[in-house]
Amino acid sequence: MAWFLPGSPEPLWKFELIGMIVSLAVYNGLTLPVTFPKALYRKLLGEEVTELHHIADGWPDLANGLTTLLEWDEKDGLVEDIFARTYEFSVEQFGQPVSREMGASAAEWPQFSELRSNSNPLDAPSVTNENRNNYVSDYIRWLTDVSVQPQLEAFKKGFFSCIDRRSITLFDPETLQSVVEGIQEIDISEMRRATRYIGWDASHRSIRDFWSIVKRYDLAQKRKLLEFVTASDRVPVGGMRNLQFTLQRNGIDDGHLPSSYTCYGILLLPEYSSREVLKDKLAMALENSKGFGFA
Repeated sequence: MAWFLPGSPEPLWKFELIGMIVSLAVYNGLTLPVTFPKALYRKLLGEEVTELHHIADGWPDLANGLTTLLEWDEKDGLVEDIFARTYEFSVEQFGQPVSREMGASAAEWPQFSELRSNSNPLDAPSVTNENRNNYVSDYIRWLTDVSVQPQLEAFKKGFFSCIDRRSITLFDPETLQSVVEGIQEIDISEMRRATRYIGWDASHRSIRDFWSIVKRYDLAQKRKLLEFVTASDRVPVGGMRNLQFTLQRNGIDDGHLPSSYTCYGILLLPEYSSREVLKDKLAMALENSKGFGFA
């Protein structure tokens, strides 16, 4: 999960460049091996990030902690005594804690060059039963906006350099995320239905063995298989039917590993003498492959 670093020392043009790269990928129908929280896509769509479920995927522990704070029954103890929180937004930047009191009159988040002179927070009030709802709302705002505003705005400028803002209004945050990142869940049954064969058919023993092996893969192994064959570990928008995945017979030989033409989504699979040989050779190819092209 990738997000902006508050007060990052990197120049803003780099964030603009990353946004431009993402927009070029979307424009050309390519998915990227990145994972952003849905909060970013809400920001790109001009939607507010105000609720705990808006940050749950990017910051699950934080979301759970803030939920506990909101749901706490004061019959079991006062909020200020149990949680001992102050009305501040705090992060660790480059090995030192940085905090700022939140509120309408709060200053902008300090950038890297300002940390030395602005690292001591003011005495902030405690979070109580009366202000805890406002505290959570402000914390979400500071997390996804105030603390990273320069970097986020630079990214958005780059993103909209290739894509008209009106064009993405067709999407909701989840769909826009799938357009950028692809779909990370890999359904082997769906992949099998979409697969083409060259040199053999779906009833061949080696093909049956292949699917028997890969259907037992965990998600990490499935992603390695997909990347080995297509150069991407994500399923494109629209699912497997939009993915080119072909199993091509590559001779009869126990001595060679499976290989691939990633540009064409072709897995070159030798006909092995047994299921165990196929399992071992495929695992070895997936574990030791690097890069893309002819692997």
